[in-house]
Amino acid sequence: MSEKYTCEWYNEEKTIVIVRSLDSNWTWEEATEAIEAQISLAETVEHPVHNIFYFEERPNIQVSGAIRHLEKLMNLRAKNEDLNIFVNINRMFSSLLNTVSKIYKLGNFLAKYRFVDTLEEALEEIEQYEAAKNKPKAS
Repeated sequence: MSEKYTCEWYNEEKTIVIVRSLDSNWTWEEATEAIEAQISLAETVEHPVHNIFYFEERPNIQVSGAIRHLEKLMNLRAKNEDLNIFVNINRMFSSLLNTVSKIYKLGNFLAKYRFVDTLEEALEEIEQYEAAKNKPKAS
């Protein structure tokens, strides 16, 4: 068990993994460890899994080497990963992700990323995404 975060299923259906931050100060190594824990849990099931990264306090993370580290983190993904939702994260972080996506030509990579202010908004994002995904297509 880490002193920085918890990683567990949010629901009984095991469709949402929640990583809860227990500390606002993070290193890139700790962020990598949290994502690896999330991947390990998500890959215990075969169906698609949404991930919520929940920060009660806005995280502080080292700026040094940010682009290189973010590129590495963005390439760590569970094979059954669906949405990644960040709750209460600095908006600069989403801008930085966008920059990394462009630099490393990750295409439409951020289409499955969301940035919200509350856990309730994160759950609404998942609900809307699932509704749109399951909506019958017009012929």
